[in-house]
Amino acid sequence: MPRKIEVDLNKLPQIREDPITGKRVVISAQRGFKMPQKPEEVVAYPPLPEFLESCPFCLGNEELIPKILAETNTARVTPNLKPILMIEEGDIRDSYGFYAQYVVPGVGASEVAIILPKHNTCFSKAPENVTMGVLQAIIERYFDLNKDQRFRWFLAFQNYGFGASMEHPHFQLMAFARKSEPPLLYTIYQNMVDYRVRHGECFFCLAGREEEEQGQKGRLVAVNECFRAFVPFSPSEPFEVRIVPKDHISSFAEQLRNENAAFQFAGILKEVM
Repeated sequence: MPRKIEVDLNKLPQIREDPITGKRVVISAQRGFKMPQKPEEVVAYPPLPEFLESCPFCLGNEELIPKILAETNTARVTPNLKPILMIEEGDIRDSYGFYAQYVVPGVGASEVAIILPKHNTCFSKAPENVTMGVLQAIIERYFDLNKDQRFRWFLAFQNYGFGASMEHPHFQLMAFARKSEPPLLYTIYQNMVDYRVRHGECFFCLAGREEEEQGQKGRLVAVNECFRAFVPFSPSEPFEVRIVPKDHISSFAEQLRNENAAFQFAGILKEVM
């Protein structure tokens, strides 16, 4: 029997905005707090077993996880037991006085895409069929969550090693409602529109072709039939790499519905990692 999710309606997530910088942060009391190891204390990670009896993500421990929302041969998606955002809504502003205008409910969805079949599967070294199965499960959840008119933005990411709360490999899937999404998204969108108006062409299409022409002399990391991967001209993070479709398309999920495109994306993603 799937594990029941207990929701404390007195601890609904919040999106708080700094009145000076405009930066938004998520406050989620549902997640609690876990003190991580200090980096200097982490010498090396011991090898992981193929199965761990106490791990809720391992095959055979289905009673430890909530209901399964999507499943392939190499992945399954479940609700997050410690959600960052929640689908439940509530008016929380009355208790914040002066700051009421800078806080909104943290409405959204928080799910976990569990990588199968083993506890020690390494996503970056797994064969293409594992990568494809994970991508298919994530895409299925994207289109299902997209049916909720409240949700405006979808994010999939993986924590690995130091900072990850679960050893078993998994992705976090999040859908953000309007006013919950990072303001940076609107800045990026507006800059893309402005660039196209000024230059008559999509920035990523132009930059992708330029990087491919420069090849190894420039910032190109990998290229295949459908995608280009390159280091941004002004990266904001160490090891940042952009994977951009060769075709002018606005939705990764729509493109990855095509089996060949999904296979090509899985290949270049593994090559980059």
